[in-house]
Amino acid sequence: MASTPPELASFIGSYFFSQPLLVVHVLVPKGSRSTHWRPVAAPMIKENFNATFRGRTSSSCSRVVIRDCQGLVFRACTRRHQYVSSPFVVETLAFLTMAIFAYDLDLSRVMFERDSLHVIRRLTSLQDDYSKIRALIHEGRRSLLRDFSEATVRHCFWEQNLVAHLLAALGFQWEEDQFWMEEVPFQVELAVVAKVE
Repeated sequence: MASTPPELASFIGSYFFSQPLLVVHVLVPKGSRSTHWRPVAAPMIKENFNATFRGRTSSSCSRVVIRDCQGLVFRACTRRHQYVSSPFVVETLAFLTMAIFAYDLDLSRVMFERDSLHVIRRLTSLQDDYSKIRALIHEGRRSLLRDFSEATVRHCFWEQNLVAHLLAALGFQWEEDQFWMEEVPFQVELAVVAKVE
C-alpha cells in the first residue's frame, strides 16, 4: 500500500482511471547546489526538457534529451511550435512534446526533469486547474496516468539542464523538427560529457 501522500494520490488516480500504478513524485533539490547532471538507477530513463519562446513571432521550440543510467544520450529532439500565446503555454507544450516522445519510444519508467517549477507543480497537483493552460495541463496529467507505469517529475537546477538549454540555442536554426539517436549535435557533445556526475 502507498506510504506517502503522493503515492496514495497516485494509487487513487490509477484506480480511478483503471491504469497501471503511476508513481509521481515532485522532487525539489535541497542543500548544496550541484551543477552536474545526475543519472538515475536502471531501469529508469531520464528526460530533460526545455523550451524557448519568441513572443514577436508567437513561436517556440521544445527540446528533449533522453539519457540512460550511465549518462549516455539515448535520444534527443527539437520540435517547433507556431501560434503560441505565452511562455506558460510554451512550458506545457515542452512537457507534452517530451511525454509523447517517450511514449513513442515505448519508455514506461521515466524521470522527467525541468528547471522551471511552474508547469511541474500544475501537472502534479491534485487540485483542478482553472488557468488559461488548463486544457494542456489536463492532457499532460492524462499522459502521465495513461502512458507510463512509473513517472517521476523532478525539478533541477539550470546547470543540471544545460544540454537541453544548449539545444534551445540551436533549435531555431532548423526549419524542421530534428531527431537524434544516441548522439546530439556536435555543439552540445562537450556538455554531455562534462556535466555527468
